[in-house]
Formats: sequence, C-alpha cells, structure tokens
Amino acid sequence: MHPSTVLVTGGTGFVGAHTTRELLDAGHEVVVTDVDDDARRLEKLGVDDVTVLRLDVTDAMAVVRTIRETGASHVIHLGAVTSLIARQHPRLAVEVNVTGTNNILEAARVLDDQVERVVWSSTMAVYAPAAKYDHRPVTEDDLVYPASIYGATKAFCEHQARLYSEAFGVSTVGLRPTSVYGPFNNPDFLASESTEVRSHRSPSGRLAGLFARAAQERPVSMTVHGGEMDWIYVTDVARLFVAAAFAPESDLSRHVYNAASGHVASVETIADLIREFRPDAALDLTVEGESAYVSRIDNAAARQDLGFAPEYDLRSGVEAYLNAIRTDQGLSTVSE
Repeated sequence: MHPSTVLVTGGTGFVGAHTTRELLDAGHEVVVTDVDDDARRLEKLGVDDVTVLRLDVTDAMAVVRTIRETGASHVIHLGAVTSLIARQHPRLAVEVNVTGTNNILEAARVLDDQVERVVWSSTMAVYAPAAKYDHRPVTEDDLVYPASIYGATKAFCEHQARLYSEAFGVSTVGLRPTSVYGPFNNPDFLASESTEVRSHRSPSGRLAGLFARAAQERPVSMTVHGGEMDWIYVTDVARLFVAAAFAPESDLSRHVYNAASGHVASVETIADLIREFRPDAALDLTVEGESAYVSRIDNAAARQDLGFAPEYDLRSGVEAYLNAIRTDQGLSTVSE
C-alpha cells in the first residue's frame, strides 16, 4: 500500500478520529474535515500532526474545492447526522446524510482524474427489525427496510452510491457498522457529574456513559433495551474503513459490506464483564423494551474481500475501553 492523501469527513467524530489515527499509523497523509473544530477526540488519541479544516458537506462547491485543493486521492466519508438527531430533526438528516453524501460522490465524479475511491458509512439500521429475518444472521442481500429516518437516509445513500459507480465509474465502498463501542465516543461523559444516562440515546451512546462512569469508579443508573446486539470495537471498525479504502477493485464483490464483529451480547452481559474488571462498580441497569436493531449479522463478505479479522472480542474490548479511559484520567489500568 503506497502512502496516499486521504480526506476524512467527520474526522473529529468518534469513528472518524480513530480512523484518522489508523491512517496516520499506516503512513498516509490525512486531512480531517468537520463542521466544527472540536478536536478533543483526536487529542485524546494522541493525534496532533493532522490538518483539520471546517467543511459543511451540504455545501457542494466547498466539498469540490476542498477535495481538489487538498489533492486527496481517497475520501472516507463519515460526516453525518446521528440517529438521535435524525429523530429530532428529520429534514436536517436528509440534507446532511443524503445531500451531503451526494456532494461527495459528485465531487469524485467531477474530479475523476484525482479521486480513486470514496468509502462511506452506512449503518445496520438499514435493515428491518430482527423478526423480519426470523432472528437469523442477515447478509448484505437481505431485505433492506429501515424503521427510522436515519436508516432511510442511509438506505438511499446505498442506492445513489451504487448508481454513481455503475453510471459514472466512481469507485465506492459502503460499510454497515453495527453498534460501535470504544474510547472517547462522548468526551462530555468523562466530565459529567450526573449518575444517570438518558435512555433516548443510541445503544453505543448509552454504553459510553456506562463505561465513562464505571471506569472512573462512579455510580451509574441507566435504562437499557432488552435483547442482544452485535458490538464492534471502534479500532476494528476504523481498520475496516482503511482496508475498504485501499482494497483492489478486483477484490470487491459488492458495493456495500456488513461491518459486524460477530460478538453478540446484551448490555447486561457487557455490564457483567465490566464488573469482572471493576468488582465494586455500582451499575444500576433497568431493562425496558426490546432493541429494534438486528443482532446477528453475517460478515463473511468483509472477511473475504477486505481481509477483515476483528482483533477484539467482547472481553478484550471491554478491558481496552476501560483502560483507555482510566489512562486518560490518570488512573491505574484495570490490569494493574
């Protein structure tokens, strides 16, 4: 793999910051763009040698200009409105997720002599609830029938990305991450004095509050959905985005891949793992309702085409997550 210039939209975000670090570790030059300049996640990950530019992906001309002027040969597009914001502001979700992704694809079409590939983030939320599949593992070819505005925006993006590839020759790879967990999903949780994690947050968001408080030996109370989910450690998903950016075109059998670890568990099970490392952790969980997400997702295509092999199982992921927070806060690791 030759060093390249990679532009990462949403690069100060959770997955974006970890992906940036993986790219830098692989020797690439990285340009981070985002709608704000909150670089706390990058700083906590030890990334201090990267250019951070303000970019609103809904501004078509700014997208083209930024990609052209940075000379980026690859774009990893992670800038998007989250599922929580999409529920509150559906029109904004369409503008950012659908139009923003179109602007990235259109820039790649216009700058076809420069941009070699666009990798972008879809979501497991494009799938229907698990009952639609009789609770069996779903593949990329299974029914796409999102139950949320967020999932619907991403499903549309899958179609437009495929058509840009087929009609205009833009090389695109989409990934459907499951529930991503790991350090510094929400840095605000590290400083918060509240013991309660609000139930309306996404599964990964609620888990961030759980880990932030447990790692710092503070009590936490939260409501969780029942049932199991596929949990993928953030470093694993970041490495998968990098692999997708540089996989030979001849190795790709599809335009979108499941980004699942195969490690399925309930939040209660993860809490039990936390207690193994922090026996005195005061974790008060209330189970309410069932998760609307599919839990069993087939990752065979990503393993075959992209060489995906998750490094972290649930136990090692929980340990790494706790240790990252404790190290950041000047505390001893759970292994010491």
